[in-house]
Amino acid sequence: MTDFLYIDHVLASYFAASTGASDAEAVAQLRQHMLSSPSLARGLSEEVKRAFSEHTYSWRAVLAKCDVLCAEDEGEAKKYAQQLFAEIFAPA
Repeated sequence: MTDFLYIDHVLASYFAASTGASDAEAVAQLRQHMLSSPSLARGLSEEVKRAFSEHTYSWRAVLAKCDVLCAEDEGEAKKYAQQLFAEIFAPA
C-alpha cells in the first residue's frame, strides 16, 4: 500500500477521535489552514485523487490507523472518505 503523508497527517491531526472535534469543526479548521498553506492544499488534493484511483489503497486501514473510523468494510470506509474529502474541497 502506498503511503500518502498528507492524507495521514490530515486524518490524524484533524479528524482523529482524540481531537474531540466534530467533523464539521475539523473541516473548518483544516480549510482555514489550507488557506494559509497552499502547499498543504495542493499536496492533499493530489494525494486524495491518487488514493481514490489506486485499487490497493485501503481507506478502512488508514481510517483505523489514524483513529478516525472503525468501518465494517472497505466500502463503508471509502464512502466516508469520499464524503469527508468532498466536504473539505467543496467551494466555501
